[in-house]
Formats: sequence, C-alpha cells, structure tokens
Amino acid sequence: MNDIQDQILPLDVVLIERTRYGDLLFIETKSTESLIRCYDLYTNVALKEEFPRYGFRRGDISTIVDHHQKRSAEEDGYSFDVFNATGQTITVVVVEEPKIEPLKENEVLHVRQLE
Repeated sequence: MNDIQDQILPLDVVLIERTRYGDLLFIETKSTESLIRCYDLYTNVALKEEFPRYGFRRGDISTIVDHHQKRSAEEDGYSFDVFNATGQTITVVVVEEPKIEPLKENEVLHVRQLE
C-alpha cells in the first residue's frame, strides 16, 4: 500500500478490503475530507447493473484497464476489458465507479452465452 501513498502524497489511503483479486482502497483528501474508492489496475470486478447495449448482465466480470478521475459533477470512472470464456477481448467499455463492485471470496463464477 505504500506505493500508492507515494503516488498521491496529499491523500490518506485506507485499505478497505484485500482479496486475491486486488485491494479495495478508500482515499481521503486532507483538504475536503471526501472519500474516493479506488481499484487497482488489472483488478477483476463485477458489474452491478445490466448493460443491454453490450449484452452484459449484472454480475458479469471484467478487468479494469484504466482509471478516469472525475470532473466536478461527474463520478470517477474506469475503462474495463470484457473477455469471453477463452480470454479473448469482447470490448472495452467506460463505466462510472458506482456501477462496479469488487469480487468476493464467497462468490462463484459461471458460464453463459452472450446474447
């Protein structure tokens, strides 16, 4: 966790959850006292809602490949890579942070056909 603290000196970093998929961190700014959730790059996450345009469902897993910091009224966002069961990229999508969630150790994966 010291690596991220070195990169964002004016912020306090608090480890929320450590899983085998990566660390979920809260970052508190010293000036505004606001909290920001931050996922590590290349962390696998689950979608919290449906994305019918792409055929993705709640619970589908993707890999974070970039972080987009928020502008004044917007949410932070992430670019994530969605793979098929054999590891080939289906698409790269940008999603606001509240629409993803970390994977949990008590969850299991399953296979479904992309519609």
